[in-house]
Amino acid sequence: MEKTFTPREIDALIPKIESIFEHMDLCRRRIQVLNTERPAASDHPTAVEVAESARIRSQMEFLLQAIQADVVLVDQLGGVVKDVESGLVDFLGRVGGEDVWLCWKRGEHKIHFWHPLYAGFSERQILKRSEDRTSTTH
Repeated sequence: MEKTFTPREIDALIPKIESIFEHMDLCRRRIQVLNTERPAASDHPTAVEVAESARIRSQMEFLLQAIQADVVLVDQLGGVVKDVESGLVDFLGRVGGEDVWLCWKRGEHKIHFWHPLYAGFSERQILKRSEDRTSTTH
């Protein structure tokens, strides 16, 4: 059974998750730079162009694997990365006695939103929090 998080538990994870997303951003930016450095495709590439393309492709693959490893890190913390670019992560929680996704987006310092398990970001609702409770109600 998956862990059910309280908002306070997620709040405590946010700095670590922000750091993971910062690393993903660095990797994504480097991939963009490498993509612009790739030699243009030609019918008869030189040995140097082939080697340079292979080097760049290898670096890009490494960076993509690093991003995937970061997604796994968030998963190991209990979150589900829904969107790498916008930094959207859901955590299993409870609102009104029902399982829901507690929804965090990069830049938010606390969990403020939730949505039903069958819904997505567009159906986020404001989370009514009580800092003293261990379970969340809505």
